Amino acid sequence: MSVVLFLDQARLQPVLDDAWHRVAMISFSDGTLTTLCGETDDIEYKPAALRPGALKTCWECDKAYRRSHNIASPPGS
Repeated sequence: MSVVLFLDQARLQPVLDDAWHRVAMISFSDGTLTTLCGETDDIEYKPAALRPGALKTCWECDKAYRRSHNIASPPGS
């Protein structure tokens, strides 16, 4: 028997290049993830304790998320 992890794509915030991103698509067949800003990379699993300290936000993912949910963006963005 194997362990099954059910992932809620809307709640995942992957880290890529020391920045939080939003998920656009996960391909379980080839183990890749595409972010809302268009970055695609292989999925790697690590314990949360190994996460780097201060992470920045990917503002392109944030803007795409806000647009898709009709959330106003801060002035000047």
